[in-house]
Amino acid sequence: MAEMNTAEKIRLIIRRRNMILGAVADQTGQTRQNFSNKINNGFFILPSSRHEVILISGYEKDANELKTIVRVINMTEISQDDFLSNNIYYYSMETQKIIIQ
Repeated sequence: MAEMNTAEKIRLIIRRRNMILGAVADQTGQTRQNFSNKINNGFFILPSSRHEVILISGYEKDANELKTIVRVINMTEISQDDFLSNNIYYYSMETQKIIIQ
């Protein structure tokens, strides 16, 4: 496997095959742990809608920018029925915990 530069912006979209309620698809945390191991770092979790979430690394210094992006997309693109959250979260590789930002 090639070495991955953790400064790169890498993302993984989590959703179910039927595209319904994918935000709960990783309840065991295995996907988060596997992604963290692959990039050898923590990452942000962005609630795209109740149907999917986005895991993204390489934005360690841009949490406020990510919050703004999530809020704007929620206001302009996501229906009230599909709205999940305006918050963003950080998954710590060291503690394997999710922290609200």
